[in-house]
Amino acid sequence: MKMKKVHLMIFSLLMLVPCILQANKIRHDTAALPSHYTAFEIGIKKGTSDLWDGKFVNDGYYFNLHVFSAIRLYDNLSIGPGVGLEAYAYGSYMPVYADLRYHMGNGKLLPVVSVDLGYSFGWPKQDINGSEWAGLMFTPALSLALKEDGRSKYFVKFAYKLQKMRTPEINFGSERVDAEYFEFKIGFVF
Repeated sequence: MKMKKVHLMIFSLLMLVPCILQANKIRHDTAALPSHYTAFEIGIKKGTSDLWDGKFVNDGYYFNLHVFSAIRLYDNLSIGPGVGLEAYAYGSYMPVYADLRYHMGNGKLLPVVSVDLGYSFGWPKQDINGSEWAGLMFTPALSLALKEDGRSKYFVKFAYKLQKMRTPEINFGSERVDAEYFEFKIGFVF
């Protein structure tokens, strides 16, 4: 199971390599990606099911809200910091992450490939044993952005999220697990 997750992360990062290598050579209308921008996104995520032998039920729908700001590195490649608030069945998390995204093409509808990598801080902060409710997060995603007035304004995003987290108390303790989610978000760029 862990090797499958490692392979997925490596594959997701390798998807971006051709985009990064070609980013400086492509000369599209840069109005699709201004020198800096901020985006707001809201969405839901669905847990992938009870994958941990009854230790952690992960099959609900959960709310998330994110804001990130980015600067253009090349014509269609941007990077920037992001922060969010995410609700889960057993508490909430505040992810702080780096967002790397590549905008493909120059039409009215722009496909976007992105990867978020960071760390999530959880509430409640600790369980009964004093263990931290925090962990790494990794989110590869595909988006479709709509250009309006020559700039990307709205987008829909489909993502896979891997979140390290602790389970709630089971037999007077908690256990660290890799929680997996599929996300759907809508966003606005300003």
